[in-house]
Formats: sequence, C-alpha cells, structure tokens
Amino acid sequence: MPSNSYEYMKNYWGTHPEQYKKQKERIKKWQNEHPEKRKECQKKSMKKWILKNPEQKRKMGERVKLWQQNRKKLLVNLMGGKCEKCGYNKCLAALGFHHKDPTKKESSRDWQRKNFKIEENRLLCANCHMEEHHKIRNP
Repeated sequence: MPSNSYEYMKNYWGTHPEQYKKQKERIKKWQNEHPEKRKECQKKSMKKWILKNPEQKRKMGERVKLWQQNRKKLLVNLMGGKCEKCGYNKCLAALGFHHKDPTKKESSRDWQRKNFKIEENRLLCANCHMEEHHKIRNP
C-alpha cells in the first residue's frame, strides 16, 4: 500500500493510462476555459507550498536574484558594457536601460521580460539616466 496520496495516484494512473489521458484533457480544457480561476488556484497552492517550505522559498528567491543579475550582465555586455553618454562602466548596479520611446515602456523592470528589445533602449549610468529624464520633463 502506498504511503501517501501522491504515491497512490501515481500507481493508479500508471495502471490506467487511458483514464489518465482523459483526465489530463479535461484538466487542460478547464484551464483554457477558466484562465482567471486557474491563476487563483495557482496562487492558493503556491501560498500553501510557501508555508510548508520556507527554506525552499528562500532558495527560490536566491535563484531568481541570481537569474536577474546574470540577465542584466548579459544585456549590458550586448549593449556595449558602458554608458552611451559618458562611458562609465565600474558598477553594474549603476547602469540602467533607458527607453528611447517612453510610450512603449511597460514597467521599470522591462529588461527582465523575454520580449525586451535592445534596439529600443539605451544603456546609461544612473547620473546620465537622471539627466535624460530631467530633459524630458523640463525641456
């Protein structure tokens, strides 16, 4: 006898492949018909998981932070590795992405998205970036 419900279901679906296939199709259909409820269910299950696994949550946060740092390093290197205006390149945290067309900007963390377009942005240091925004607001 399996020790928990997960093991039981794993054994059950392994011996009933046709029923497993039908169940997966039903679930997929429901998920496509109810995208809002699907997100709500995912959030609830994530909250439960976080409460049960605080150490895993911390590790997941560390992995996300590492991914963000590596993503920024890659994009900065692809864009020349230094500020376009003054040439500053000492600190990665001081370099940022400035949208050439502010109307296309979705959020302050656009660079973390898959659809980030290098050609629509400029690499500027914090000082030059602030000067650029000052020019836009106070022509």
